[in-house]
Amino acid sequence: MADMSVDDYLTARFREFVACAHCDDGAVAPRVPYRWQCRLMLNVARHERWPDRIVAPTAAGKTSVIDVHVFLNAMAGLQHQAEKNPDLCDVDGIAYADALAQVPLQRIPRRLALTVNRRSLVNDQYEEATALERVITTRNKDDTDSSSVLGEFRRGLCYRAGIDVSAQVVGDGVPLRVVELRGGLASTLESREWRYYPQTCAVICATPDMFGSRLLFRGYGTSATMRSLEAGLLAYDTVLVADEAHLSRQLVLTARQVQRLESMAECDSIRAAVTPLQVVETTATPTAAEDSGTCLESVSVEESDFAVDESLERRLCTPKSAFVDRTATTQRQLLQAIVDRCKALVQENMTYDGEQGTRVVGCILNTVAAAETVHGALSKALKKVTARPVEAFVGPMRPHDKQSVLTKLYSASAGGESDETPCCVIGTQTLEVGVDVDFADLVTELAPGASLVQRAGRVNRRGLLPEAHVYVYGLSDDASNTEWNKARGPYDRETCTETAAWLDTLPGGTESGRDICAWSVLQGTLAGNTVPGEQARRLLYQRLEPWDVENLSYTDENLCGDVRIEELQQTPSDLDLWLRDALDDDDMPGIGVVVRDLPRDTAVSANLLELTPPVDAEVFPVRSRSQLVGRTKSLLSYLQEDGAALICSDSGERSDDAVYECRPSRAFLYRASEPEGQRVTELTASSGTSVESLRSGDIVIVDSYANLFSDAPMHLYAPDKSDCAPDVYNECLSEIGVVHIDMLANDKLTTLSRDRLAELTALREQFEETAGESSERVGALKREIDRIAQSLLDLHRPHGSLPVDGTRHVLVDTFDDAGEYDTQTKKNVPLERQEYHDLWVVVRFEDSLVGDEASQEISGGKTILLDGANGHQRHVSDRACALAKLVGLDPVLAQSLDIAGLHHDDGKRDERFQRLLRRGRPRGNGEYWAKSVFSSWRAERSFRERNHLRGWRHEQRSVAEYAAAVEVSGFSADGRTVDDQLIERLIGTSHGHGRATFAHGSEFLIPAAAGQVDARVTAWARRLFDEGGWESLIDRTNRRYGYWGVSYLEAILRAADITSSKEGR
Repeated sequence: MADMSVDDYLTARFREFVACAHCDDGAVAPRVPYRWQCRLMLNVARHERWPDRIVAPTAAGKTSVIDVHVFLNAMAGLQHQAEKNPDLCDVDGIAYADALAQVPLQRIPRRLALTVNRRSLVNDQYEEATALERVITTRNKDDTDSSSVLGEFRRGLCYRAGIDVSAQVVGDGVPLRVVELRGGLASTLESREWRYYPQTCAVICATPDMFGSRLLFRGYGTSATMRSLEAGLLAYDTVLVADEAHLSRQLVLTARQVQRLESMAECDSIRAAVTPLQVVETTATPTAAEDSGTCLESVSVEESDFAVDESLERRLCTPKSAFVDRTATTQRQLLQAIVDRCKALVQENMTYDGEQGTRVVGCILNTVAAAETVHGALSKALKKVTARPVEAFVGPMRPHDKQSVLTKLYSASAGGESDETPCCVIGTQTLEVGVDVDFADLVTELAPGASLVQRAGRVNRRGLLPEAHVYVYGLSDDASNTEWNKARGPYDRETCTETAAWLDTLPGGTESGRDICAWSVLQGTLAGNTVPGEQARRLLYQRLEPWDVENLSYTDENLCGDVRIEELQQTPSDLDLWLRDALDDDDMPGIGVVVRDLPRDTAVSANLLELTPPVDAEVFPVRSRSQLVGRTKSLLSYLQEDGAALICSDSGERSDDAVYECRPSRAFLYRASEPEGQRVTELTASSGTSVESLRSGDIVIVDSYANLFSDAPMHLYAPDKSDCAPDVYNECLSEIGVVHIDMLANDKLTTLSRDRLAELTALREQFEETAGESSERVGALKREIDRIAQSLLDLHRPHGSLPVDGTRHVLVDTFDDAGEYDTQTKKNVPLERQEYHDLWVVVRFEDSLVGDEASQEISGGKTILLDGANGHQRHVSDRACALAKLVGLDPVLAQSLDIAGLHHDDGKRDERFQRLLRRGRPRGNGEYWAKSVFSSWRAERSFRERNHLRGWRHEQRSVAEYAAAVEVSGFSADGRTVDDQLIERLIGTSHGHGRATFAHGSEFLIPAAAGQVDARVTAWARRLFDEGGWESLIDRTNRRYGYWGVSYLEAILRAADITSSKEGR
């Protein structure tokens, strides 16, 4: 080490990390980071923060920010452990205490948030991060000895997460977490886990709306009680890397206000320990306008890098000749010219011997309609030319369908050719930046220059061919505005015309083509030849101010600012003002559509959907608001249809005389921001919960007979196509699955199922009567219930009813649907009514039984005590204190969290709550319980209703209990400098409520039915919740610690509570 500088040491280790982390990506030689990537890593390590901007052309490897982030967190973990164990050495015997002594790594952010304004690119970033996560967490998992390089980095991430520091922070032992957050995705166990482990290194891939809404306390698709938790974690110990920042100017501006606003807080103890949000913008084409009036620290690709990074030079500098054809005067002529060029290129590629792998032509159109037209015409033209298909990547597909397309696309990149390998891939903007494929040539419609640069990046991406060609087709200047409006898609005519002129300024000539390779474009931009981009779609950007954050941080109130005005299509709190670069009416972010096979009874369907919420892989994104509320060919018009849908009941030929079942045109709204049990409502055309009320984060669920989709070339949400899409829920590897049993079927399977269900029902009824009996008796009944439930599931596993390995599932609940339905023929001949009796069985992974909110009362398998050395509150207290120390908070804040954890559930001593946990029986002289076992979620809700506890908050009473105890004993002020108001706030908000007020006052909190209560507790309840004391406390702690800072402290305590509950503590 004496002969090696710290920069050399870190660079060598970074190369080792990249080599072992990507050794399975198909390359013959191990991956080596480029010089600019090493400079980025060193820049972050030296300054303990990320640069303001990364300038790197398309194909330069910007996703390496994931490697940099994970590597530096691993090194930070090793450095932290070396402070305790100076003898800790790397694989070469070099002591970390010496090697890392000169670099400040502890304040490097633990969370990396990657945003890009393209759904498909978010997917690609997520897949890249997931591949790294698999290597870190699963490959040679037990190999952590000092001779393993991968084991060494894994140990570093474990140290960073505190996994082997103490039993209090072990958690589930995962050292790296990856999550995807994009429009229309459902809230799943996987998408929630990152927020419960604030000490763990994480990679979050998101669209700007999904990240920004969470940062601003209004997370799309997030329950109201979890919004402050996510806001605090994203505002601290996080770096935001905004890819293609020119598409997310407003988000970057908003995110950069966090540090400014948090610096206004009176106390700097939080931001002194944990860095507030850092923001990095990345761009392939910087402009002078972006630099005006700013002083941005940048890391860039430099020309001198090419002397070492030859593969980077091939990627960026290999010529890509662009040829422009603007002779067409109509869209029909334009599309025919594109078809002819694609056909010629496919035929030309058939003459190559395959030395450079399978050649695939790419074709990108500006609209879905144009892509579908070209796909049909080209498929017909090539029918007798080649057996290889023409594939389409058109419009926003649900991830389940997208994966099948990606498999075919990547087979071409792998070099293998078969009749399944596409000869041409046709797409829209999805292909522009959304898929990491390598085309031999590209045919594209004219689009803004920034888009064309991205599209050209899909051609000869790895630089394996000596040259590549890009053919650009656009309408003539003589074309009418009508024809331009058909062809331009989301782009305006002026920008497209400006782009055509810009292409003529690139190096090269008319005959040889203009060079549109990445380096040529970047050098031109730096010389003043700016790439034309999409015109700004708003004149002014909005700066976030303290009063805005104050309003947004009140997540537990129905504020006037949150009232949705349908006529103005106003989103709650006008969040678009701080997040979006466009405020046009037809742009609807983050709404999804899901297809399900559902019970006939609407009420039963709603209850079933409460327990089987949508999962990411089954969600169709919605492209525009008109697809939802248009007068015709929309979800609204579908719900307005007279009569009922006709579903064929016969398995034979569908003739006019075939028997059809009459089913209603209906839809359901799933809104994750609502409380559990109230997230599903029927969606109507006008009254009640109407289509007009949909907002970002909502998911619409329709029946599998709904004709709102296209089925060629792929399933898309397209109400103008009138096709149906299948239910793929059980194919999506969800944590939950559904088994459908026809109880009227006359077969052995149904008979056995009925017998098992009768046994199960009897055992559950018996279980609910055992609250006062011994734990042995309760445990025996619970095991017998699980055994019978498992036998029921085993019956249906061989018949394909279960989604994945049935041994990992347990039965959660059953839903009975029985009645009669109408039948008729297409000739409108009514037939007699038919009886039906269906049973819908919900199964779930056993390790996912703990919910966000329900876990405050429900335990997965045993009763948990409230107090004592092994009680729930002591476990939460120890965990919170350990987490605080691990992330670097000072002793005073750590002690405040410790005390808050020790008292956050004091309110559960309420006799009504104890009766709830004992399923109706009084506590008597028994110990206080914190959590109890229920036979189902519905059973718990039923007991809550009977005990008049709906809406009652135990943590609200906990605040009054704590304040009264402090007044009597002063136990929080015996020589310690803790802030009692902060502790009271942490207790009161420990489940996400009380921001900035509670729904009920002292009379509801402590009624006569609560039993004998200390007068001091009642007095404090009145002072806090009737006389404005709580609201004043919230305001003072906001000003003292900052709106996001105090939310971060709340997140630490809540993470300790949730993870302790998950572990049965």
